[in-house]
Amino acid sequence: MKRLITILSIIFFVSCNTTAEKQASNKNEYSGEGFLVHGYLHPNDSTVFIKNSKDSVLYKSTINDNGYFAIKGTISDTIPAYISTNNTRLDFLLYNTEIALRKDEHFKTDNQQLYNEYVKTITSKSTIDRSLINKIKKAIIDNKNTVRFRSTLSKLQYQEIVFLKNFIKENSNHYAALLAIQALDKRANIANEDYLKYKETLGQDIKNTSLALELDNYFLEKEIKSKTQQISKVKQGNTSTVPKKTPKPVVEDRAKAFYFEGETLNGTTITLPAVVRKSKLTYIDFWASWCGPCRMQNPVLRGIYKQYHKQGLSIISVSEDTDSNAWKNAITIDNLPWIHVLDKDKSISRRYYVESLPFGVLVDSKGMVIADYVSAGKLKQLVPKYINEK
Repeated sequence: MKRLITILSIIFFVSCNTTAEKQASNKNEYSGEGFLVHGYLHPNDSTVFIKNSKDSVLYKSTINDNGYFAIKGTISDTIPAYISTNNTRLDFLLYNTEIALRKDEHFKTDNQQLYNEYVKTITSKSTIDRSLINKIKKAIIDNKNTVRFRSTLSKLQYQEIVFLKNFIKENSNHYAALLAIQALDKRANIANEDYLKYKETLGQDIKNTSLALELDNYFLEKEIKSKTQQISKVKQGNTSTVPKKTPKPVVEDRAKAFYFEGETLNGTTITLPAVVRKSKLTYIDFWASWCGPCRMQNPVLRGIYKQYHKQGLSIISVSEDTDSNAWKNAITIDNLPWIHVLDKDKSISRRYYVESLPFGVLVDSKGMVIADYVSAGKLKQLVPKYINEK
């Protein structure tokens, strides 16, 4: 008899539990208007918040004893948001639709789950980047070698760029593609023309979002600012530093040498296209005064330059020095008579995915990369082969 009572009690409890869930579900069925965010969270939490990307609370609700919650509302446009409790953070896209969570705290729709996974991936990569940057800063303060950290960071940033490009290509009909374009710009400084190419691949619904309009304005203003700076240089009479055709960063094709400009020893600005136009071959040499292997190969580079400069070889040495005096002293001591650019913020190095020093890139007269990872010894072999190439 006791066993029968126990079994009936269990059946009654399960039945009541299921009924409660059904009642909650029926009470919060999606009406087709506005949005309904609902589902199951950690049962130990009592309150759930929906917050925006700036961590401001947009909505909140209680969580019942079964872990179920429901939040209704209306929103004018799609926005990145996240569900927040003491035990949970789930990123999702908030817009007027039904957004449901399963009991394993995964979104029921692939659309939301894809976004959640994208945010997790980018957040994880950014956290690793920040950790390496902090290690580099500490090493600089402690006067220690930072090459190992910089090499790892460059490799990771290159992988991030590849990931973002692939994500945009494979998810052109997803709102997250816009966020990936934003992230790509931070890492690769893409131009308005490149942005427009990405935008062409996006679905029409994505193009009509407020974020897409914000990106339109951002990249247009960026292009106007760049052209204004070029015009300003012309008005100041510094026409030698302004290319006849406005250059743009190239991020799509690795065969094209990335555009860069920098300040030389005498304070003038030099651009890669300006050097390439006047040369048959241009060797981009990434180095630093504190880099032993770099200093060891400088005499070899000096010999190659002396032999082939009149035939059309130019060298641009891009230094990762943070101490300009050490940089200038090393140039003087090693007697390096070619063009030198200081890259204190490593923006040029990052564009060429420099993993360790020394690192060399050989470019032809059209600005195309003949070879990278070119040491002084390899350069000695390549220059005779390509110097008279048409």
